[in-house]
Parts: sequence; C-alpha cells; structure tokens
Amino acid sequence: MIYLNNLQKKREETVDLRNLINSERYAIKSFNLQVPERMDCIQALYNGEDYDSTEKGESVKNIVESYKDIEEIFPKELKEKPLLYIIDWLMRAQM
Repeated sequence: MIYLNNLQKKREETVDLRNLINSERYAIKSFNLQVPERMDCIQALYNGEDYDSTEKGESVKNIVESYKDIEEIFPKELKEKPLLYIIDWLMRAQM
C-alpha cells in the first residue's frame, strides 16, 4: 500500500489510502504496523526515501527488499490511468 500511495502522490486525483497505512487515535497518528524495530524503515519508505537495512534485522531487510521487488516488477502501463482503479479494487478487496 505504501508503494501504491507513493506512486499516486504525483497525481492530481488520488485514492485515500491513509486508513490502510496509518491510524489516528486521540490526535496521535501512527502506522497500522506498529513493530518498533521496523518503524524507521516504514517511515522512510512512506516518505519515498531510500533506507539502508544493512545493519538491521531480517524482517526489516525483507520489507526493504520486498518494496524494491514491487518497484521493479510493477508494470509501467499500470502506473498511468489504471492506477486509481487498481488501488480502488484493492481497497474493496480488503473489506
């Protein structure tokens, strides 16, 4: 979801993914994935920043590698007009 959210940030029209990525409770925003050792990684990816997982645990390395895999294999033709439809479909599949 973070990758798709980053893809659409440059578009005029977007689909609101915030509820799938983060939550807000008592005016405090947090990521839905609340594992302390992963927070720096998730924040960097959410902000579209590179993240060095060299000195990190296996789960953080897996997150970074999976994100990179998605970046590489996500079809270019889906990054254009179909993107919003794909995101909308995924959101409805979550319900």
